[in-house]
Amino acid sequence: MNISPFAFPLFGCFIIFILWFNYERRKHEKIEEKRDEDFWKREHDANFTRRKNLDAIEYIKIPYDSFPMEKYADSETISQSEIILLDLKDKRILNLTGKTATDIKLEYGASNLSVLTEYDENYILLVRTLQQYADALCTLGYTEDALPVLEYAISIGSDIKATYMLLADIYHQRGLYDKISGLADNAQKLNSLMKQPIINALNELLSEHSPS
Repeated sequence: MNISPFAFPLFGCFIIFILWFNYERRKHEKIEEKRDEDFWKREHDANFTRRKNLDAIEYIKIPYDSFPMEKYADSETISQSEIILLDLKDKRILNLTGKTATDIKLEYGASNLSVLTEYDENYILLVRTLQQYADALCTLGYTEDALPVLEYAISIGSDIKATYMLLADIYHQRGLYDKISGLADNAQKLNSLMKQPIINALNELLSEHSPS
């Protein structure tokens, strides 16, 4: 029986591939095991973290005096936004974007998880309402009144891309390119999956419209 001269090199390559594949599989399994081990250790520690006093936290306050409250009562969308904002007046609001339940328990104590989740939900409602509010104001041509709404949303860490782009568009219309760059700097501080898409969109806007 004739054996091809290429048979042995091919067989050797196959053996090497099998050895490499098994090595990579074992390495991956060890990485996954370590990751799971670290996760469950953090979760164990989090569940036994002592409750911390939440009264000392600096909660988000809504600057109603800076907004055009009740100025455009004839607009249903604007009025609806203002009703929601007023409903949040006496509620605690906290930005916990990017933090997992384990992170929150480790920082504030396991028994505080439920109430802190509520505070974070208030924050999510706030930034969504601010976007809706500003968008309605801009649609009706009240750009000047939308500015403080949008700038406040950015200042409290909103990661809503539309908020950034609406404000950037206003700055662009006024030739305030330094302020668009400032928005990109703000986005760099976000602890959110939306961080990079926002930065990319702002940089694209700058590259397209900045004066040469």
